[in-house]
Amino acid sequence: VRNFTTFHAPLKDLLVLLVFFLSKSSLVICSFPAFLPCGNLSRETIDCCDHGLSEIPNFQISTWEVSTLLLNLNYISHISNSSFSMFPHLRYLNLDYNCPYMKNAKGMDCHILLETGAFLGLIYLQALSLRGNGLTSIPPLPPSLKNLTIDYNHLLFLKPPSISGLHVLYADGNCYYRNPCNSGITISENFFQSMTEIRILSLKYNNLTAVPKNLPSSLQILYLQANQIHTIGPGDFSALIQLSTLDMRENCRRCDHASNPCLPCQKGSMHLHRKSFSDLHALTWLHLSDNSLTSLDEQLIFPLKNLEFLDLSVNFLSKEKNSALVLGEKAFKHLVRLKTLSMSFNYKQKTSFKKLILSQDFSFLEALEELHIAGCFFHSVEPESIKPLAALSKLVRIDLRLNLIRNLKLQIFANKTSLTYIGLSENEITCSSCQHDDDEESQETSPSQNLPSHPNPDPDSFLLPSQQCKHYSTLNLRKNNLIFIRPHLFQGFEHIECLLLSHNSISQAFNGTQFVNLRNLKILDVSYNRINLYADQAFRELEHLEVLDLSYNSYHFMMSGMGHRLNFIEKLPHLRRLNLGNNGISSRITKEIRSTSLQEFIFQGNHLDIMWARKLYSRFFKNLSNLTMLDLSQNYLTEIPQEVMKNLPSSLRKLYLHSNRLAYFPWKMLSFLPNLELLDLSRNRFVSLSPKAVINSYLPCHSHLDTVVLSMNRLDEIESNFFNNATVLSHLNLSFNLLQKIDFTNDLLQRLQVIDIQGNPLICSCDSTIFQVFANFNISIPDLTNRVKCGSPVQLKGQSIFVRDALLCTNNLNMFLFVSTFLINFLLTAIIVLKQLLSWDVWYIFHMWSAKCYGLLFTTPQKKAYDAFVAFDKQQEFVSDWVYNELRVQLEENGIHRFRLCLEERDWLPGMSSIENLYNSVVNSKVTLFVLTKENCMSGVLREAFFIAQQRLLDEKKDVMIFILLEKAWRTSRYLQLRRHLCSETILLWPASLYKQHYFWYRLRCIMGKDLQSYYDRKFIALCTAPTS
Repeated sequence: VRNFTTFHAPLKDLLVLLVFFLSKSSLVICSFPAFLPCGNLSRETIDCCDHGLSEIPNFQISTWEVSTLLLNLNYISHISNSSFSMFPHLRYLNLDYNCPYMKNAKGMDCHILLETGAFLGLIYLQALSLRGNGLTSIPPLPPSLKNLTIDYNHLLFLKPPSISGLHVLYADGNCYYRNPCNSGITISENFFQSMTEIRILSLKYNNLTAVPKNLPSSLQILYLQANQIHTIGPGDFSALIQLSTLDMRENCRRCDHASNPCLPCQKGSMHLHRKSFSDLHALTWLHLSDNSLTSLDEQLIFPLKNLEFLDLSVNFLSKEKNSALVLGEKAFKHLVRLKTLSMSFNYKQKTSFKKLILSQDFSFLEALEELHIAGCFFHSVEPESIKPLAALSKLVRIDLRLNLIRNLKLQIFANKTSLTYIGLSENEITCSSCQHDDDEESQETSPSQNLPSHPNPDPDSFLLPSQQCKHYSTLNLRKNNLIFIRPHLFQGFEHIECLLLSHNSISQAFNGTQFVNLRNLKILDVSYNRINLYADQAFRELEHLEVLDLSYNSYHFMMSGMGHRLNFIEKLPHLRRLNLGNNGISSRITKEIRSTSLQEFIFQGNHLDIMWARKLYSRFFKNLSNLTMLDLSQNYLTEIPQEVMKNLPSSLRKLYLHSNRLAYFPWKMLSFLPNLELLDLSRNRFVSLSPKAVINSYLPCHSHLDTVVLSMNRLDEIESNFFNNATVLSHLNLSFNLLQKIDFTNDLLQRLQVIDIQGNPLICSCDSTIFQVFANFNISIPDLTNRVKCGSPVQLKGQSIFVRDALLCTNNLNMFLFVSTFLINFLLTAIIVLKQLLSWDVWYIFHMWSAKCYGLLFTTPQKKAYDAFVAFDKQQEFVSDWVYNELRVQLEENGIHRFRLCLEERDWLPGMSSIENLYNSVVNSKVTLFVLTKENCMSGVLREAFFIAQQRLLDEKKDVMIFILLEKAWRTSRYLQLRRHLCSETILLWPASLYKQHYFWYRLRCIMGKDLQSYYDRKFIALCTAPTS
């Protein structure tokens, strides 16, 4: 033994090299998510967010490089000193909401138990987030920490933390109406003493009654919103010479405007000492809204020379003069650099004023760019009202929404050319001079002329109006009382590029004169009105129009017998986006629409089911030669006629058909859409994607589809090669269906980049194909570790697919490699030890057994041509169908080990007699499968095959018969009854239950893969082999 290392060093080195190679091969072949049970966004980031964890996982692989760990939204209740010992280089740790008050079902306080040194070992930690964990004190922290978030806990007394290098501290929501504490938070006077580098401090929603003392001079941003600070003294901010942002809103509230529980200001108004801000020379952002302020002292504002943003909304800063609302403060004269000012909701309770008057103090705001005066409730705006704004050359945005304005001449803003946004939404503006102004409408408003009897397409809103007009000069008149539109209404607004008129009561037929003064208009939103589209000349004056929203104008479309014309679309040469959505369009509309410029068309929420059923509108979209996006969702479609598919624009790249009633889609007709890249069929009624289930249900060759969305259907089957012709398919969404397995060809899986399968009842058996998808292919599966769950077996239902370790499955390649490696290690070690210890005896035994086995090695029968011959009655159609479509498919095409079957009609040689073919089939197959029913009688091929198999038993001493019963029968067969006692495993009954069929195939594969003699009853074998006396 002592010479083992010396004599066998070369063999030992070879063994080590072999083991290393095999282990590396196993790791390369299997690419399961590295940090199970969590996901990994990268090598440096582990995502355990919302994984239902009750403790910090103990990962099996190295976490040396991990710098970010996300453990938020779990149920972790205890963190020990060694919990993070495996993360030596951690920099960001998120433990938010592991025991928040909103999750406490029993109504009791809960909190995470943190041991003293839980975070001290993380010497590189820079950011730590502990929101919503019921903490009552700040835990000991590592000195490297720069960013700490401890919002929504129970920190009622803040003691000085043990670190000095903190840059950011968020400690919001520790005492307020959603996290009550029945008191206020107390902050130690020396709490900030060691924080000499802190820059951002947030103490919102903490029920503080005073500004914290000894605030560090390094502060740049301070949030004190929603506390109970009613007084600010002269020295409260004296040390904050670098402060640029101060948020003091909702401290002395105006409760008649509150949207949440409110405590009224005891003193009636927040008291601001005139020297409260005397040292804040660097302040640029000041929020004083909802503090019940009645005035603004000049000396208070005087030091704020650099202020750029000031919010004074929800106060009592308005004054009344001759029934007019007067806004303005003398302190404004000192705000020469102010860019944004909000005076909204400075109304007088239960009072509305005749008009608005802005004081002359506004004229001093030379740098003002935005002015917000919403919710002050006055009925009119006159030229004198906004006269002080005339000198403000930099003013680009004015917002007067929600003021009950009734009388307003828009032209008072026309000369203010610097304005890029005029907000007048949510008022009561009418056009008093618009009604009966002329006879322009009388020419074409009557629908008594030739009525077209065809429907019209409708697109859906692409963006919200505010997003549509973000980069355009905008006039916002949404949610007013406009009924008619006349040209003079917009006189002087030639520079306006975006006009928002949605949610009015406009009910007229546009005839090409209404917007004649808006020659540069590019975006027009007239949704949620009652627009009549009868006139051919509608919108003809808008030559530069690019976006038109006519959605939710169903009033006239729903009138029985009323016609509508969409010929105006062809006359808009620059129109790119059109929205006719949710109009209930079904009949009496232009049969074909034409446009060479239209790119995006939304026609959702109409009745294409009625239109296409009448076969009058099959060419409705044909002549949109430049169309790239078409939305036909929510059209109650149960089918899409092939004629319609042929006449869709070939330029289409995106087609949306979600939220219909489709159970079938003409996939082969996609050949008429050669440029289609995205197809959305979600929220329909698809059950199967298989040419077997639906004839001609296949994708055309060389399809350019890049993204297919089939989520929220009822799919339970997808043919493995269904998407093979989509040679550029990279994104496939199959979420929330009824799929039990994901079985696609290797070619498709190699092309796919993203496949979404969450919300499917997947089978989590050892041979499940889902494991092959992410183990063998580089595919991203969204929410793989926490949203992809098992549907069966029953004990795993609703749990993650990784709850059962797939690496332990017996049919898995990793298990094979492990066993192989173990056996090689064991055998080589045993050989070395036996040779050293037993020497001559071992070699003697080896040669003796070698001689004994020599004959056996050279008398091994030749390899059979087939694994099994299938004998069945081909006269019974359902038996033939089962053999060719179930048995053959499962044994020859599915599974890791695939068998070669011998079938009469497929493999018998022509020209040879039946008995010769039968004999060769039985003899050249390892086993013979007999497929029987209760209607079978042992005759013909079945009878002869049985006799030949019996002859093999006599000649070769080998049982080769397996019986498959498709029905419960043969109880009167004495042979089967005897065989059940001797070798019951070779008689299989086809189960009626779908869930039991998987086990049937598993048993059949196992039986075919082993010698049938091993399944005989041991007592019978012992009886047969016992010596006779």
